[in-house]
Amino acid sequence: MANLFVYGSLMDADIFYEITHLRPVGYPAILSGFIRFKVVGESYPAVVEKELSSVEGLLYRDISESTFALLDQFEGEEYDRVSVDVTIEGKNESADLYRYKSEFYQKLGSELWDIKLFYSQREQFLSVCRNSSFVNSKNSM
Repeated sequence: MANLFVYGSLMDADIFYEITHLRPVGYPAILSGFIRFKVVGESYPAVVEKELSSVEGLLYRDISESTFALLDQFEGEEYDRVSVDVTIEGKNESADLYRYKSEFYQKLGSELWDIKLFYSQREQFLSVCRNSSFVNSKNSM
């Protein structure tokens, strides 16, 4: 079991549920030393390391390895899972993070990801999740 820091689409309880069939409690947390950009042509973000920056997100505690296996598949080849420290209620806590791989940086624009814009497109993203081959193959197991 490990903690997970989420900063984009996985902060949404319905989207997380579509991927994992779980609804963990999310605790507001801050990831220092990273910045969140919009992936060009997509509604989801990516985080990359940047000093003196921080990203607000949620910490999900006690995520199982089988759930991480599903999330690894969902995140795909553009992300790797790394261990980081996040701040929650003034204290540091370790968590896993899906960090964007440097070989895909050309897909990032200069625009910061905006959660309000994401929520205006949420239903479309959720529909894509529900109809994806990943979710459908997982559900037929």
